Order: sequence, then C-alpha cells, then structure tokens
Amino acid sequence: MKGLILKDIYNVRIQIVLGMVLIILLYIVIWLLKFSFSNEEIEGLMGVLDYGLINYLTITVCSTFLLNTLSDDIKSGWAKIQLTMPVSDREIIGGKLAATGVIVFALMLFSLIFNIIGIAVYTLPAEPMTMMPIILALLQMAVLSAVMVIGYRMQGKVMAVYLVIMLITAGIMALPVISFLTYKISGFAMRLIFYAIIPLLSLTVIILSFVFGKKAVRNIEV
Repeated sequence: MKGLILKDIYNVRIQIVLGMVLIILLYIVIWLLKFSFSNEEIEGLMGVLDYGLINYLTITVCSTFLLNTLSDDIKSGWAKIQLTMPVSDREIIGGKLAATGVIVFALMLFSLIFNIIGIAVYTLPAEPMTMMPIILALLQMAVLSAVMVIGYRMQGKVMAVYLVIMLITAGIMALPVISFLTYKISGFAMRLIFYAIIPLLSLTVIILSFVFGKKAVRNIEV
C-alpha cells in the first residue's frame, strides 16, 4: 500500500507546490497591506477572517489536485490493472485515503504555521487562529474521501460531484458563523458545533468512505 500512497503524492507534487507558492505570495500581499494600518485596526474579526479565507483556499484548492489522480487512474487503465495485482481492495481505497490524509495534514500544518505568525505579529485571537486549519482539514478530508468513493462509482467523473458537495459544505459552515456574528447563537453553541459536531461528522464520513470504498473500487470493472 505504501507504493500506492507514494504514487498519488508524487503525481500531484508539482501542482501542490505551485499552489503553496501562490498562497505564500497571497500571505505576503496581505501582510504588506496590513503594515499600512495601525496594529489596532487589524486586530480582531477582520484579521481572523482574512486568515480564515486564506486557510480555506490553501486546504481546499491545493488538496483538490488529488482528485486528478483518480481520474488519471481510470483514464489510463491503471484502476483496472491494480485490481490484478497482489493488493486488496482495502489497500487500494486505503492508499487513496491515506495519500489524501498526508496531503491535507501537510496543508493544515502549512496554514497553522502562518496563523501562528499572525498571532505573534498582529496579536490576533489564538483560539480561532489555531482551530480554523484543523477544522477545515477535517472537513476537506471528509469531502475528498466521499468524492473518491463516488468517483469510483461514476467512473472518475468527480469534479461536478466535488463542486456540489463543496458548495453544500461551505453553506453549512457559513450558517453558524453568520449566526454567531449576528448574535443568534452563543459562543458555547459555536464551540459545540465546530469542536464536537463537525469533527464527529467528518470522522464518520471518512470511516464510511473507507468501508464503502472497498466495494466501490470493483465498480471500475463494469
């Protein structure tokens, strides 16, 4: 299974590195713009929202390249060839999900490092700045896991499914944030949603994706 994991990571290495370079440039632009204001003006909500947006772009956009590996496997015939190799269905879907986990985890750490810099330089609140990358990474891992399984069933046609699921996920994420900002829910309710409910649902989706994915990989033979 190690070879399957490394194959997927190797295939998207250039796209992800280029994506991260563009994100770094975006951070630099944000920092330069912030240096033109007083420290008080950039503290608080707007600063957190700026970093939250960049975290979202980093973790979702860069990790989306992994979907190309599934499409390429099916188009090139590799998805059928690997079924004849001495690897189990569990190892095939496990390799896909493991490669996804490695990439998403790396992007989460990348975002967390820049957020910690933001906390130190601009005295932004530590709690949302440290938790945003973790929550976004869990959500993205769940989304990609589900899309991978659906992709096997749909013969690699994943981008339309991914966009639909991402729009639904973004809407679900936005509802509690907007409700909190408009004082319709409390800080406790906000923490309950993002620190308990969303992680639990994400982990459930990841586990179910692995379970159903073991059967989905055989659908490619049809």
